[in-house]
Amino acid sequence: MPSAIAVMNASQYLSVWENPYMKAKLNGVPASLPDPRSLGSRWPATAGIENGELKMWSAYEPFLSNIATDSSSLWKISGEGNLNLQKFNSSECVSQGKIDGILATNATQFSPTPPVYIESSQELSYQLAAPHLIRPNEEFKGTYSLVVSEKLAHCIWGKSLTNASARVSILRADGKSSVVSQTLKKLSGFYYFNINGFGFSAPTIRIKLTQDANAKTTITCVKGKLSKKVTAVKPVCPTGYKKK
Repeated sequence: MPSAIAVMNASQYLSVWENPYMKAKLNGVPASLPDPRSLGSRWPATAGIENGELKMWSAYEPFLSNIATDSSSLWKISGEGNLNLQKFNSSECVSQGKIDGILATNATQFSPTPPVYIESSQELSYQLAAPHLIRPNEEFKGTYSLVVSEKLAHCIWGKSLTNASARVSILRADGKSSVVSQTLKKLSGFYYFNINGFGFSAPTIRIKLTQDANAKTTITCVKGKLSKKVTAVKPVCPTGYKKK
């Protein structure tokens, strides 16, 4: 994980505190300015409490070097509630006392809560931030891994996910975006999504499962002791047979 430093003069520092989020955070308390000659704000790898660190990152970003000051390996494991997925907080979607999902990233700043569910597009959205370059002339490449329990995934995207694929959108801070598709990986009751090689400074990752309209499925049909398998886009049992 890389670290970043913001170096500003006094007027630039004051301009940051005019940011709407920073104003609300200060709540009328005047900013106490350090000596501008030694002014610096170091950003270590951490989760942003209530997304505050990510909002502060945006405020400071014009004054941040796009080259990381250093890079270090850090393993941090923490548990969070189903804060952004309250719509799916029933026993049908989550398991009491069990893990419903895991998220991992190498970003400097990241949201401290589970991904946000966007109902209109049925996407899970998550924001990250880090310096653009890990060292001079070398772009920092991001990694993002999301594991979702089968139970929760069925509540979000429906139960018919046999032929689904993962649609991953990477929305950059400059407004540009890229979309990639991944084969859906399922193992031991969990769905796995791995996104690698995207750039920074503050991308938003969105994941959605989509069904291939032309994908074929197979059903088993029975008639007494007879059994037949039917494969089609919309399979139907022959006359006299019933779906098993």
